[in-house]
Amino acid sequence: MLPPAGVGGLPTSAWLAGQQVAVPLPLSAGLPAGTYEIVIGLYDANSGERLPISSGSTANPARAGPHALRLTTITLP
Repeated sequence: MLPPAGVGGLPTSAWLAGQQVAVPLPLSAGLPAGTYEIVIGLYDANSGERLPISSGSTANPARAGPHALRLTTITLP
């Protein structure tokens, strides 16, 4: 696993409490119009397993896997 690129490549253990992180989300040019759910998951660096969500709106595990946090939805025209 690679650390998120939005914080200069720092691992999440180096983030400050309350720090906001911007991570680029490249979209394919041929992506069909529709509504898409944006989700995130954090992983244990040693085991590679996704960490549990402690608060917030969880994503549908059938689509996003276990322990995914639903951030928002976007609609493409």
